[in-house]
Amino acid sequence: MSEVRLTADSGGGYVELKAPSTTASNAAKSLVLPNDIGSAHQYLKNGSTAGTLEFGGISGYTIDNSTLIGSNDVHTHTVSLPSNIKSLWMCAYAISNDSSSGNHPFRVRIGDSGGIEGSNYTSSMCTAGSNGASGASSTTEWELGWSTGGGGDTNTFMFHMWPAHPSDDKTWAVRWTAHQHGWTINQIGTGTKVLSGALTQMQLYNEGDHHFDGSGYIRIWWII
Repeated sequence: MSEVRLTADSGGGYVELKAPSTTASNAAKSLVLPNDIGSAHQYLKNGSTAGTLEFGGISGYTIDNSTLIGSNDVHTHTVSLPSNIKSLWMCAYAISNDSSSGNHPFRVRIGDSGGIEGSNYTSSMCTAGSNGASGASSTTEWELGWSTGGGGDTNTFMFHMWPAHPSDDKTWAVRWTAHQHGWTINQIGTGTKVLSGALTQMQLYNEGDHHFDGSGYIRIWWII
């Protein structure tokens, strides 16, 4: 087994890079380093050509209070997403709908270049608390929490979405946890969705065209 040993400037220590005991099919393998040092907080990854390394970073999109949550804010928001997302998180705090009575769930849909898709979602969820229940949710979207109007009821949730396979940008898996303050309800859920094409967008909306209200926020981050 061969290695490359880099000795520290002082102290006598060293860093060593070793070849594996064998390679796949006993073939010659090469890793080509980038032509620059990259930027702070970036990581080294395979580029578009396997074996050619490049630096990558974490990218994100933020929806802040002024653009999504506010008094009588619009009930539907569509977010454009970059290609090659490896993992996406969405966090919501203290969101509610307008003062209409009744439960009006907060819902999530995704889509490709052909538009937002409204069918063939799968999900299973369990709730515990004031109105505990479990079972399959809607097949037209993922349902996160209730966004009950009036009475100071608010929702908080964490939503995570990732490709079912690293090389597949059409099949997505999700999981979430949600809590409704006014009714003391907790929910966990999981689901899947197979898109017709590559993921390009996500839609966030309240059931029944009820507008958002309150002083909370929704934020989205992703890794590409």
